[in-house]
Amino acid sequence: MRFDRPGEALLAAYSEGVLAAIGGITIDPIVPDALRMRRFYVRPAFRRTGIGSEIAQALLERARSVPLVTLNAAVKSVPFWESLGFVPQARDGHTHIWHGAERKQRSPRSSSCKSACLPDSLHWKYRAPIQDDRG
Repeated sequence: MRFDRPGEALLAAYSEGVLAAIGGITIDPIVPDALRMRRFYVRPAFRRTGIGSEIAQALLERARSVPLVTLNAAVKSVPFWESLGFVPQARDGHTHIWHGAERKQRSPRSSSCKSACLPDSLHWKYRAPIQDDRG
């Protein structure tokens, strides 16, 4: 998984050079015209600080033009994802979806919040899609 196609991204938050959290979004391999949230992990020392929410919201902000975002949520993470507006739908290899109707009612915070909303000791790193001019 390279996170290098249009619409894909991988975000990481670091604290004093240590990876605190990571999360990404890719094109869903099964559901047409959808993105899928992937590779979310927050180190135990940084849990309940809001960093996971910030990463998820930044990625959802990038996905506003896509009609559907899917997710395969681990059992213990279900309350977290549902607090962000994902709703249960177990099919096609995912457990939850986030779509236009919820997006209008529960839109994530603006992406301009990224670094300003993080604790002072955290900062972002972003892997942008690779642009290929080979045609």
